[in-house]
Amino acid sequence: MQARFILPFIIVLLLNACSYQKFQASDSLQLVQVYSPSLKDNLLNDSASRDVLIYLPPSYHQQSDKHYPVVYLLHGYGATHRSWIYPKFVEIDKILNQLIQSQQIQEMIVVMPNAYNRYGGSFYTNSIVTGDWEDFITQDLVAWVDQHYRTLTQAQNRGIAGHSMGGYGAIKIAMKHPEVFRVVYGISACCLAMVNDLTASNLAWLNTFDIEEQEQIRSYPFYSQVQVASSAAFSPDPDNWELLVAYPFQWIDNQLKPHYPYYQQWLQQLPSNMVQDYQSNLQQLSIGFEAGKNDHFSHIYPSHQIFAKTLDQYGIKYQFFPHSGGHADQVNAHLSSQVFPFLSQHLEFQ
Repeated sequence: MQARFILPFIIVLLLNACSYQKFQASDSLQLVQVYSPSLKDNLLNDSASRDVLIYLPPSYHQQSDKHYPVVYLLHGYGATHRSWIYPKFVEIDKILNQLIQSQQIQEMIVVMPNAYNRYGGSFYTNSIVTGDWEDFITQDLVAWVDQHYRTLTQAQNRGIAGHSMGGYGAIKIAMKHPEVFRVVYGISACCLAMVNDLTASNLAWLNTFDIEEQEQIRSYPFYSQVQVASSAAFSPDPDNWELLVAYPFQWIDNQLKPHYPYYQQWLQQLPSNMVQDYQSNLQQLSIGFEAGKNDHFSHIYPSHQIFAKTLDQYGIKYQFFPHSGGHADQVNAHLSSQVFPFLSQHLEFQ
């Protein structure tokens, strides 16, 4: 296996290990199930009842008349909601309790849904194949949380953030739904622009084309797994009776070339290409994002630069925090030093 495929596999194995830990409920963390009408008809037959981790701040059980802003925190591809409580990756309750105790942030509720599906990740996108994940987040989950917890329920009281696939989901969802979320932060967000390993230059597509059955997917290299999952989100094809996807590239004359109209469908899902259509929405948001210059996914750092440049072209304010790290090695530290302080600074707390 090529070296560039190995590290992504290690990260996924690390994060998937979270699923095998026994969850211990506490005053800070609750595990609930939320049924989603938006997901019930997905063609992968994934459950429409989703596990959701809920972080409650220290005063929640003592001050019964107090209401709190809410941050929705989205995990990356191959991970689950439990990646946020995995000791070797992130311990979100300890991070938040410490930040609140030291008065670096104000108290908030944090909601962490499980978006793992049969293909390894939903990309938080509406799809006839994987289900309407954007609607699950913006409609079903927000409504359920507001009904069951003491939340502040205006858009200015809600933030959304995420890592990798979750960073992509957070940015795209916020730019489409400022009536739901007014603050957004992306951590090493994938898929912001069609560049480098997201393009036809990534010969992993040739492996992906060989996959004939759903049961084969997990035996293929990491990039092929991601390519199937992202195709199910961005270019679903229910007429492809086995995999239910169409690919944005095809092999013609010994070259990978764009496969229309599916290539165009992909372009329409990438935030850098969506800025013009959603510029009035973006003007309403407080936007932060970060990426590492040594990210092993070669599209991620330059796609953040492209996204920032596109926002500049339309006069949209944002904060971009480049760093020297990689894809996941800075997540734990930056949740404390950057992400939650940014969210706390821009959310409204009344």
